[in-house]
Amino acid sequence: MAERKLASSWRVQHKQSGVAMLEVLISIFILAVGVLGMASLQFMSLKNSSEANRTVLAARHINELAEMIRANRTSISTYESRSGPIEFSDKALCFNNCTSLQIAEGDMAMVMNALHEAFEGGSLLIESSEFASGPGLFKTLTITLTWEQRDNRFVRETYSEGSDEAKQSYVVRVVL
Repeated sequence: MAERKLASSWRVQHKQSGVAMLEVLISIFILAVGVLGMASLQFMSLKNSSEANRTVLAARHINELAEMIRANRTSISTYESRSGPIEFSDKALCFNNCTSLQIAEGDMAMVMNALHEAFEGGSLLIESSEFASGPGLFKTLTITLTWEQRDNRFVRETYSEGSDEAKQSYVVRVVL
């Protein structure tokens, strides 16, 4: 009788250890799925922060350019003429006895070089317009930086490369 009790308890233990192994495997599978989900969230977070970083860079450089133009109002036409695709400029900067034209060209070279690093393939548009308000005539300056969203999967899958829908813009309007 003792042998029979011992044999049945061995079967129960053996059977339970198989169930425990199955439970462990299921737990490991659930844990692996959770870890993959966390990794996916981290990856998406990094991509979104990359696009947010580009927007912050756009704001910084465009606001800096607006202040440069505000400080050198006499050469607005020079700034406007440099609008277009963002390209690297090897224009030498002027430091002594500079004309307003040389200052404007140097400002645009600095800004274009800074934008070229982060927004290669983008474009910069500078426009000014005049309007009358009350007793005077004022000038409005509009600076638009446009770039293609490379990190946005939805945009890449939905719109063709180079289309207007696949681009993001940052616009600053300043009254001079």
